[in-house]
Amino acid sequence: MDLKKVSGIRKLPCASTNGNPAIKGISLKEQIYYKNSPTVLSPNEEQVKILIHQLTLILHYRQDNNQINEVMTLAALSIRSMLAYRQKELQDLIQYPEEKLASIIKDVGFRCDLCGRCCTEEFNDHVFLLDTDTALIKQIDPSALTPAPYFKFCDQHGRFYVSGYALKSKPDGSCYFLEGGRCRIYSQRLSICRIYPYMLHREADELGNVDWRQISGLDEHGCYHTGIEDTRAEEIAKETMDYEKAFLKQEISFLKAVNAHFLKDGLKHIKSMYDKQMRYFKRGGSIEVYVYCNGIFEKNMLPAEQ
Repeated sequence: MDLKKVSGIRKLPCASTNGNPAIKGISLKEQIYYKNSPTVLSPNEEQVKILIHQLTLILHYRQDNNQINEVMTLAALSIRSMLAYRQKELQDLIQYPEEKLASIIKDVGFRCDLCGRCCTEEFNDHVFLLDTDTALIKQIDPSALTPAPYFKFCDQHGRFYVSGYALKSKPDGSCYFLEGGRCRIYSQRLSICRIYPYMLHREADELGNVDWRQISGLDEHGCYHTGIEDTRAEEIAKETMDYEKAFLKQEISFLKAVNAHFLKDGLKHIKSMYDKQMRYFKRGGSIEVYVYCNGIFEKNMLPAEQ
């Protein structure tokens, strides 16, 4: 099996500049730019197809420090359209054969060599937390939590909304819990850490072709082509699919909650306000971020970026 055809290197997006998403190896899971206020109209099947096409449109490439940076411009999307897209993603994921993923995992044969590179911003921009992970971290060390970056919406009053928390990083870009190259909470490590480097979702490759991606950082760290028992490969496949389903369900719940909140209080997403507030934040101002967690929005105040 040609692994290059069934897997892709996944790097999460870097920070945006001047309101434009400057993206390294963009993951569609994280980078969506919103422009429209929510609508109560449900998109039909054709609208969903158009939406998926818009989401995968890569307009420009540039060479920077020997790395390909994708600059993606997305058409204006309503909350309900994004909800339809996420629901379609979940349906497709459920229909994906678990045994196919297990076969790929067995062929890849990944083995951790304890390099610790996956726990740094060199390979992963941030650690997004499922609600179950957030509950665990609140018990272990609540100060490790921060609103996940790349906020999804900003209302006309300058308040941001995001679908979950993330782990803080140290100034050197390493994980909050990484010490001496080892994880301080390894026995209680988080969902994404347990399945890494495996994943299962659709994203665009460097040529803009959209397909299922199952491996992160292929051949960039760890050991490959080591033996994995069939039963273990099946366990990993199930854990990976369970994680991806939980992620999409959390995103869907978030979008429904934002839509209901905006309609109830007469709010709407304003891109110009989003950009204005982000400029204010980068100059040293504080911003208000509402993080969706376990069915409610939790208010967080973020200080200036360091």
